[in-house]
Amino acid sequence: MNEAYSSFRYPKFVRAIKSRLSPLWWYGFVQFCVGRIVDIINIYIGIFLLPSVISSDDLGAIVPLTNIIAFAGIPMAAALNVTIRFFNTFSVRGEKGHIKALIRDSRLLALILSLILIIVFFLIAPFIQVRLKIENPWVIRILAAILILSCWQPVASATVQGLMRFRSMILSSLVGSIVKLVFMITLIYSFHLAGYLTACLASMTAYVVFLFASVNNYMKPEIKAVSYRAYWPEMKLYFRHAVFMGIIFGFCEVIEPLVIRNFTSRMDSAGYYMAVTFGGIPFFASSALIPFLFSLASERFEKGQRTSGMLLQSTLGILAFGGLFVVILACFGRNILELRKAWAIYADYAPLIWRVGIITTLHGIIMSYMTHENACKRFRYIRFFVPMIILEIVILYSFMGWGFFQPYLPASLWTRINDIIIPHRLMFAIGVIMTSRVILTLYTLVHIVIMHKTKTITAEETGRIIC
Repeated sequence: MNEAYSSFRYPKFVRAIKSRLSPLWWYGFVQFCVGRIVDIINIYIGIFLLPSVISSDDLGAIVPLTNIIAFAGIPMAAALNVTIRFFNTFSVRGEKGHIKALIRDSRLLALILSLILIIVFFLIAPFIQVRLKIENPWVIRILAAILILSCWQPVASATVQGLMRFRSMILSSLVGSIVKLVFMITLIYSFHLAGYLTACLASMTAYVVFLFASVNNYMKPEIKAVSYRAYWPEMKLYFRHAVFMGIIFGFCEVIEPLVIRNFTSRMDSAGYYMAVTFGGIPFFASSALIPFLFSLASERFEKGQRTSGMLLQSTLGILAFGGLFVVILACFGRNILELRKAWAIYADYAPLIWRVGIITTLHGIIMSYMTHENACKRFRYIRFFVPMIILEIVILYSFMGWGFFQPYLPASLWTRINDIIIPHRLMFAIGVIMTSRVILTLYTLVHIVIMHKTKTITAEETGRIIC
């Protein structure tokens, strides 16, 4: 493994623990430990700082803004999923020329996509500003800068992930979070939502610069770039499937909070923010395992080794960790919200917390499965996932924004239905999202069990992408 900081040696007792664990669980364990430091920072920002400083009018805009940023980076991230495999292959073979060419082309692609993205964004910015009920124009301008950087962040992360620079991956999240905290404390009290986004921009910048610096040795002038044209056919086929699924799933993740923000009251959307902030805790396990699952599963798959055991272990780990926290949130959600005055105004939204916790846990299982299948060049799951996700979006947007049908309904019927729907819109949206995740998870678990009980198809046996 071509690891950064190769001269560094762990203490003897740490090396003994490492020798007993597989790479997935070792790096997952290290990421989990470092991730908890990051989580403490994020919890302080998301749970203590933001609800105390930002009013309920603007607090509900944070989740959809965050998801818009994530969605903007999906095309680039999905495109670079394919490069992770080839970064790994070239690194194992010592083909630094191919690596340099791939890094160079990835950065060129990021430049092109960032230019396209900023043009598209300024065309739809008025729509976003109205839908998210944002009044400060600086929020939109800072968001534009973040969206540009969102095209570069996947380049940095894919490069180090493909080259298996796992230490750099782990440290980068810590560096980014510390920078975010410093800027947040400095700016949030004066600039509120704009200060929050500026801190996010600073954090992403630190993250990208740190990761680019960790692979700078491949960009030295003495290393000559070598074309990888022979790999293009497979890369293009993989790219087509990965990008399609990534965009569909990412679009769903943007629509969900956007619909809630747009079609519910400002207070309801702020309550949803609190539910997501606490209910997102079960994703800690997923965030510790998934970043390493793709590279390790891809490596084993290319060597003709079974990968189903790795997927089963990560699924059980996510399910156990998430299930524990869902029970805690269900029992003590209201008590938690009543601990602080800034949270207590959202105490009535406590039943949403454990529901969001279930959604988060199931989402982690689904993402783990998709990551594994993408690493093994299998895309059959798209045939079921895509129709299900589209159905969820249609149901969610149709019923939440059902005012579209007002001109076609009798006034008495409209009033009667309106009186029933409006008070329960938020709970209805959560119910639709949870139902969708349950169905996708059941499909996922059935396939994981079948896969684990049967012989896994290897790259040598197929030599092609399975779709």
